[in-house]
Amino acid sequence: MRLLFSPSVRAPVMAVAALAALAVLAAPSSAGAQPGGPPPPPLYTEPTGMQVSVTPPSGETASGALVRLTDFEVTLYEKSSGRMRSWLRNGDVPKVVVTDPLQAHVDQLPKWTDADMHNMTAYLASLK
Repeated sequence: MRLLFSPSVRAPVMAVAALAALAVLAAPSSAGAQPGGPPPPPLYTEPTGMQVSVTPPSGETASGALVRLTDFEVTLYEKSSGRMRSWLRNGDVPKVVVTDPLQAHVDQLPKWTDADMHNMTAYLASLK
């Protein structure tokens, strides 16, 4: 049986399918941690984690893995030193530049058709 969606239903269906695809892309490699075992590493240590550069008014730039970004603060993890650094934000100060290594995948999602989503879902279902 083939389901046909009207244009008014297609957008929400595409959005749900896109979110499902993003969940697969963003799933951490440590998702299968065993109960009673060691806790999984934080997501910001994953190689696909977002990176951030922070430049306060003093001009010193700090870069690392993005831990937290809100309208009020930014926190990053510097792998080289093993420490967390945080800054309070006031508008655009300090300057924050976020880099997402998976951005190309996210940009591709709006370009997928219903047939593409169907094929991707069928492929992912076959992996079980």
